Amino acid sequence: MARNFVIVSGGPGLYVACDPDHDKSWSNYVDNILLLAANSNFPKQNDEEVWWLVYEPAYDARWSDDISNGRQSTKDIKAKGSTSYKNHLEKRAKKYSWKLRWLTKGDDFWSKLKTFRDPVSRVWYFGHARDDLWLSLNHNGCTAVAPASSAIIRCTDIASQTAIKTHMQAGGSKYDANRSSRFYGCNSAKFAQEFAKAYGVYAEGAVGNVDFTKAHSAGGKLNAILTGCSWKTYDTSGNSI
Repeated sequence: MARNFVIVSGGPGLYVACDPDHDKSWSNYVDNILLLAANSNFPKQNDEEVWWLVYEPAYDARWSDDISNGRQSTKDIKAKGSTSYKNHLEKRAKKYSWKLRWLTKGDDFWSKLKTFRDPVSRVWYFGHARDDLWLSLNHNGCTAVAPASSAIIRCTDIASQTAIKTHMQAGGSKYDANRSSRFYGCNSAKFAQEFAKAYGVYAEGAVGNVDFTKAHSAGGKLNAILTGCSWKTYDTSGNSI
């Protein structure tokens, strides 16, 4: 019986020059896992299949905007033989034998989890967050604001998604890093706590800001992007450990 390692990548907002803190790179939320894979450090267990769920609208919108503005990142992608950010990610998924599925709205996350017959060993998330998981980002002038409601995976929806528990591998009586769900996003600890409590798994998240810009200099090592936050781990009852 195979287990399913589910990785969710949110997407970037559009490039806004006067916002120094958000999404200068289109690839913030895919860099870590791709760098780990490229450096043979990807934490996949032998009995796990990797499913990569990526928020499609953000990558379409960012590509169109970057193309319109002649940004260097689009030229770099084309130089690598890809036709878009999406096409580039599709090629990387194929290279590493990951099963890529596109998300078009936040609710797709719950729908996809319910499709697994073999257990989900863990869920990892990379992207914007503020208690809820933001699959993209909007701006009001130079200020970052929440995306459209359709692009949010809400913390308050966790408790009502009771069917998910039957698809998750139980966390067991002892913490196991290879079976802990992790939510790499700013202020994602509340989501991790509710996820752990509702589904009987170990889960981890951040209090404070996650700095995704440090991924490249660290070769994708996950601790590097957590230097600006406090990292919390919760047991199967949602208690901090």
